[in-house]
Amino acid sequence: MKNIREELITCLINDIYTNAQGDDWNEIYEELIYSLENSTILNEEEKKFAIKESTWDKNFFNLNKKGPKYICSTCEKPGYTVNDCEHCLRDCLRKDFSNWTSNSPKIDEAIQDAQIQMPLPRALTEWIPYIHLEHIEFLKQGGCSSIYTATWTNGLITSFDKKKQMFERTPNISIVLKYLKGSATNNERFLNELKTHIMLASKGYLVVDCYGITRDPLTKDFILVLKKLDGDLRDYIFKNHKSLTWKDIYRLLSYLFYALKFIHHDGIVHKDLHCGNFMYKNGGWALVDLGGAPPFYDLDHGSNLLLYICDGMRPTIPETAPQFYKNIMKQCWDADPLKRPKSEELYNLFEERLKESPETIDELKTLVFKDFVITDPLGDLNNIALGEQLGILLLLTQLTR
Repeated sequence: MKNIREELITCLINDIYTNAQGDDWNEIYEELIYSLENSTILNEEEKKFAIKESTWDKNFFNLNKKGPKYICSTCEKPGYTVNDCEHCLRDCLRKDFSNWTSNSPKIDEAIQDAQIQMPLPRALTEWIPYIHLEHIEFLKQGGCSSIYTATWTNGLITSFDKKKQMFERTPNISIVLKYLKGSATNNERFLNELKTHIMLASKGYLVVDCYGITRDPLTKDFILVLKKLDGDLRDYIFKNHKSLTWKDIYRLLSYLFYALKFIHHDGIVHKDLHCGNFMYKNGGWALVDLGGAPPFYDLDHGSNLLLYICDGMRPTIPETAPQFYKNIMKQCWDADPLKRPKSEELYNLFEERLKESPETIDELKTLVFKDFVITDPLGDLNNIALGEQLGILLLLTQLTR
């Protein structure tokens, strides 16, 4: 897929979604396909790729929302997916249940339940034998986990052959391994994290894809096998600061609040949200649980900082920020939690702002970091003014409801 500009496709699809009329997913899908087919920006290969991705999204959405229905040409049962029939997929998965085990009945059950709930290729969570992992290299250390990169030789299930009634894989893909220390003896805590992650991913929430579970043959600790992303918010801003506009910022915040509103709706709180836990790939964003520097990174995180915040201390709001953004920041920092906007309200605000109008078009095109010159990204991490500008992008999310 070297000739496919995935980031451009993601941005184009996002713009079509934002400017679409109504909220019926299937009507928006038809409008999306029409726009992609008639695009003057994409080449023919990119159009096919974009339509295929959009159809997968439609299948995922319909399977979650239960509608509309289509008849499978193989089993002739009515289902919610256009291409891959969920009934054929589930039958194939059930037949394979006896061919693998994690040696933990509870974990086997959690994986099987997830597969039956969301049987689509690319969305499946599997038990992955450790011998299928190669080139394992240490990446970073977390509080309760160690992070490694690796190659999954067997690879991800990416399609389903209807005639052969079997799954097809893309081998040798790069992945991230999250070693959960102590999970060999504390299965319950690990199982809760696993179930939460699978549940969020299977509902289409913007969390990093969990490809499956494996186990360290020496320590017997369990390992989450996760999709490898390109970098976190901090990396993204330092790499793109010269061209970032407020439209880009509103778009990524829209992604974030879209993820948070559904998580909060299910009664789940992230608890460790910062620039290092919001990551991107090909123009899309996802919540993860990796390390990074929190807001007020330049101050000691002790009792004094807590007192300063309780006394009303807040980061300096850059003068160049749009008034719309300044107002939202102040609302999110209100000392009274009940006066802070909810994630869903913030998502709606940023989505509306992204719809270009005579009042917003100049604002959306304005460069965010036009007053900063970054010559050494690593050295400039200690630039307090830049740090405040960067920190405000996610600090407001920690004070929402």
